[in-house]
Amino acid sequence: MNWSTPRNPDGTADLSKAVVGIVDITKVKEAERRLEEVIRSKDEFLASVSHELRTPLTTIYGSAESLIEQGAELDEELRSELVQFMADESREMANMVEDLLVAARAEIGKVNIVQEALDLGPMVSDVITAARMHEGNKEIEFNSVTSSAWVDPTRFKQIVRNLLTNAFRYGGDHIRIESISLGPTTFLLVSDNGTGVPEDRRDAIFEAYERAHKRSGVTASVGLGLAVSRQLARLMGGDLNYEYNDGWSTFRLEMPSVEGNVRTSMRDQDLGLRQVS
Repeated sequence: MNWSTPRNPDGTADLSKAVVGIVDITKVKEAERRLEEVIRSKDEFLASVSHELRTPLTTIYGSAESLIEQGAELDEELRSELVQFMADESREMANMVEDLLVAARAEIGKVNIVQEALDLGPMVSDVITAARMHEGNKEIEFNSVTSSAWVDPTRFKQIVRNLLTNAFRYGGDHIRIESISLGPTTFLLVSDNGTGVPEDRRDAIFEAYERAHKRSGVTASVGLGLAVSRQLARLMGGDLNYEYNDGWSTFRLEMPSVEGNVRTSMRDQDLGLRQVS
C-alpha cells in the first residue's frame, strides 16, 4: 500500500485530498517463493549429484592407483577384481549421466526418439545379462516376454535397466518380467516380491530427484531413474505406472503395439485414398 496527499499553502498535508493506492502483490510473493524453492532444490540436487558421483570416482581412482603402484606385485585374480571394480563403477556413472542428460533434454523438448517395430524379448534379455553381472544374482523369470512393440530400442533398454536396477536394489528376491499385448497397447510388467513402495509415496516416486527407499548398505541414486523412465515412455506414446497387489510390486510399462500401429497406418492410408477419390 502507498499513499500521497497534496500540500496546503502552509506546507501541511491536505488529508482531505489524500490518494491511497493498494497493490495486490500476492502473485509477486508466490513467484518469489517458487524461485526460492527452485534455487533450494537446485542446490540440494547439485550436492546430491556431487556426493553420488564422488563414490564411484573414488573407487575408480583408488583401483587405478593400486594397479599403477602395486600392479606387478598383485596376483592375476586381484588385478582382475580391481579392473572389474573400475568397470562396474564406470558403468554406474555412465547410467547416472545418461539419466541426467535425458532429464535436462526433456525439459527443453530435445530428447531424440526413433521408434521401430521390435521384439521385446531379445532386448530385455540383453538388459538382464548386464544387470546380473553388476547388480547381483536374484532369481529372474522372463520366459513370457514374447511381444513386440513400437519403441526406440535405446530408450526402451534404458527404461528396463532403470526398472531392473530398482528391483535389484530395493525389491524382493524374485523378479518377474512378462509382456502382454492388448489391442493397440503392449504392456511390459516388471514385478518383484518385495515390500513395495509405501502407499503415501507411490505418486512421488515418478517425480525427479525423489527416492521412495532408503536402505542401509544399498548404493543411493539421484532419484531420476523412474522419473526419466516415465518421461521416455510418454515420449514413445506410452506410459509407466506402479501398483502393489497380492505381495507383488509391479511397474507397468505401456507401449504402442506393432499391430495397433499397423492398423492405424492402414486406416490413415485408407482415409487418404478415400479423400483422393
